[in-house]
Amino acid sequence: MFDLLNTVIAFPGARLVRRPAYIRGKRNIRWGAGFTTGVGTRLDVFCEDASPRLIFGKGVQLNDHVHIGVMERVEIGHHVLIASRVFISDHNHGNYKEPDSRSSPSVPPQQRPVVAKPGSASRYAYWLASPLVRARLLEPARSLPEMCRPIPSWRATPPA
Repeated sequence: MFDLLNTVIAFPGARLVRRPAYIRGKRNIRWGAGFTTGVGTRLDVFCEDASPRLIFGKGVQLNDHVHIGVMERVEIGHHVLIASRVFISDHNHGNYKEPDSRSSPSVPPQQRPVVAKPGSASRYAYWLASPLVRARLLEPARSLPEMCRPIPSWRATPPA
């Protein structure tokens, strides 16, 4: 009952945000109608302005202990279901596309440069599953690991 009351007050338009939920950068998050989370959801948006950086479509459901980290932009489409214990990020601790001594495995992750590249986790009516999967969004949608490939919806067109 407390989760529902908290949702109505703190997350207008959402269906249910279960506690505990850890949210940083709330002003940069937009959620569509029917947004739902499980327990232990962690949403981190790191930026200085108030522009939307983490965008959820309609009917998105994050199950327990989903962590999404954003520096530039991540967009989750309509009616996406994300399984428990999934991590999604548009940034990495270290630059692995170019040689960089500061990104060496011998350098502690906290001391490596943070490198971001925006992307979209999925467009609509897909699900991301499998515990312990790390889906880094280095290229929009197509760079998800093979085990996380979006599964096409039974719908011929995206829901409105």
